[in-house]
Amino acid sequence: MNLDNLLVYCAQVCVVVAVSGVVSKLTRLKSPDVRLVWWQLVLGACLALPAMRPWTVPQVFVSAADGPSIPLAPVTRAASSFHVDWAQAVTLVLAAGITWRLVLLLVGFVRLSRYRKNSEPLDPPSTWGFEAELLVSPEISGPVTFGIRRPVVLLPTRFRDFDEATVNAILCHEILHVRRKDWLFTVAEELVRAALWFHPAVWWVLAEIQLAREETVDQAVIEMTKSRDSYVDALLTIAGGGRESELAPAPLFLRRRHLKQRVVSILGEVGMSKGSKIAAMAASVAMLAASCWFTTAALPLQAAPQEVVDSTGVAVQPGGAEVMHRSAIAYPRQAIEKGVEGQVVAQVRIDASGNVSDASILSGPDELRRSVLQSVLGWHFVKDAANSTRQVTVQFRLPEADLAQARLQQDQKKLAAMSNEQLFRDFQSDRVTQPRPSSSVVPQIVHSIRVQGVSDRIEREILDRIGVSVGSVLTPEKTVGMVRAVGEYDNHLVVSVRPSLSGKADVVIAAPVSIAPVTTTEPARAPSISTLLDPRQPLYAPSTPEQIRVGGNVQQTNLINQPKPAYPSAAKQARVQGVVRFEAVIGKDGAIKDLKLLSGHPLLVQASIEAVQQWMYKPTLLNGNPVEVITTIDVNFTLSE
Repeated sequence: MNLDNLLVYCAQVCVVVAVSGVVSKLTRLKSPDVRLVWWQLVLGACLALPAMRPWTVPQVFVSAADGPSIPLAPVTRAASSFHVDWAQAVTLVLAAGITWRLVLLLVGFVRLSRYRKNSEPLDPPSTWGFEAELLVSPEISGPVTFGIRRPVVLLPTRFRDFDEATVNAILCHEILHVRRKDWLFTVAEELVRAALWFHPAVWWVLAEIQLAREETVDQAVIEMTKSRDSYVDALLTIAGGGRESELAPAPLFLRRRHLKQRVVSILGEVGMSKGSKIAAMAASVAMLAASCWFTTAALPLQAAPQEVVDSTGVAVQPGGAEVMHRSAIAYPRQAIEKGVEGQVVAQVRIDASGNVSDASILSGPDELRRSVLQSVLGWHFVKDAANSTRQVTVQFRLPEADLAQARLQQDQKKLAAMSNEQLFRDFQSDRVTQPRPSSSVVPQIVHSIRVQGVSDRIEREILDRIGVSVGSVLTPEKTVGMVRAVGEYDNHLVVSVRPSLSGKADVVIAAPVSIAPVTTTEPARAPSISTLLDPRQPLYAPSTPEQIRVGGNVQQTNLINQPKPAYPSAAKQARVQGVVRFEAVIGKDGAIKDLKLLSGHPLLVQASIEAVQQWMYKPTLLNGNPVEVITTIDVNFTLSE
């Protein structure tokens, strides 16, 4: 619970206790046993206030924007001047107070143990001694009762000088405490006092509970002894016995501040019938429940804010109205691959409660409309926007890296399709001279056929179509027919024939790989039929790219060294948690070469950078050569850790 919530909780307790005091007067809860139960219920309700209603969860909307690459330079911190963090200072004071109250409680336990050890049995023994050990201690001024399994009643030394009526009244009072197991309740109340030592309303409720408990036992003693005057004399005798002992974890026979109220209660003969007790208590509990419910509604506690992070490149304009909560808007993967950008305008109809009851897309690229529509249908606006129609504008802009990758993939597909089609046209129009047998060309026999990057079912279908099998002679006609069959099945597939001087050729059919842009200015040309059987120039031999893109989950398995980031203290105090996402370039040696921030809370970013800079991966090999890898890295911060 942060400082703001603590202040709200203190206000809730003040309201509930004030209302409870008024209710006890209105319903005339005068009987001590009824008042004891009532104030115990009030204390329990105060402790349960944080759990009565779900905490409100505010949302923080973050549109992840393109940012410059973060250089891997040493981080320098400027010397900061002295600054007082008031939230931290108040937290330290509260913790110190709780510690002090617990120390006092522990000291009280130690003193009780010492008093018991230094005491001696009551002589002559009393018949009350069958229910508790009666001991006389010179270190106390009044009777004290404590213990559960082996209850003890400590009596002052002057107890031996009291008359028989006073002795019986005092012992009857203490034995009733033992029977009721009041010491357990006393210890629990002192623990509550230690936790909420700073709240005066809690102290007042605890004082009312202690007074009602003693008045309840007073009433029971008088009913048992049938001697009101003797019991009042016993109270006055103990009150005049010198300094009062303050033993926190044990109920005293008499506290001087309670003397007047206890005597008035005894002499006033306050009582209630059983029926009136039940009716008054039922009405009081109903009003207590209502006060707790309305108080927590008027003064709600607030949980840590939940971040709604839109995809990178998405910017949202809610049409001039404030949004209470909404779901994030994702940039569709299909649109990213196609390089689709643009602006989507949606019209939303808001009902009386602020929820979106209907929505329609007015304009925008088809690939982006569905993502916007799915999100806005779950939006909840503030009540000021109720019963209105708004236009929500969502701007989609691809980061430079994704835009370049999408254009590269499109160019590769066009090149692969164009190469196959051009080859078909060359063969059909007979513009390419057919190779003739010569001493420089060795007839090729198919040594192996491999289909890469596809499922087993697709591989079987391709092998059934190509008309070439292992061991057959690879003529130009069969080669062109194989290329034609593969192109008709899927023009994205690339056919590579790798002949050798020994007369054995390997055929590879594979999906195109994602490669870096080619820097050469010379235009690409499809190979002619005459090169198909030339052992010095294989068809569509794949080259090793400089960079490839790998998914974050796949690249995670290649981690060798992964130092964990230190959770920033400022983020802990603010109860901030979440994921910081980077786009990283991993060098050929496996070290982080470049980082680009995609999303994440500002309080968590710096710690993430310092940790990720030290990560080390296994080098990624493609065709036997190391390549650079572009991937995403997620750093997760969770307060439960």
